[in-house]
Amino acid sequence: MMRIGLSGSVWILTALAVLTGCGGRAVSLPINPQQTLVCDDAVIAAGLQATAPTLSTPRERVRATARVRNQSDRAVTLHYRFYWYDEQGLERLPYDSDHQITVPARQDVTLISERVDPTINRVRLHIFL
Repeated sequence: MMRIGLSGSVWILTALAVLTGCGGRAVSLPINPQQTLVCDDAVIAAGLQATAPTLSTPRERVRATARVRNQSDRAVTLHYRFYWYDEQGLERLPYDSDHQITVPARQDVTLISERVDPTINRVRLHIFL
């Protein structure tokens, strides 16, 4: 009869837990429909204001747009990323890459991103410096 010590049992249980956790399909946290715009503190401190993103569907694509206004007297370079969600609030892959844009002093810019995915019906925008 084979005997497994306490450390062997812990190792086996850990391995089983890892394998069980990897067996299902990936699920993301649902999006809060009230939180479609996330701005880091540094963005606000730099004098930038942004509108919540809106969705449109031109030419069988899903397009997200948002306006950013620079209220300061100097140009500010920001980074942004759109996150896409389906009707259940699950994040749609692949992830967008980070984008960078410089907003001139006392000017507005429009942030735009597009995807070809008919299941997308929500978007979240993260702006950071």
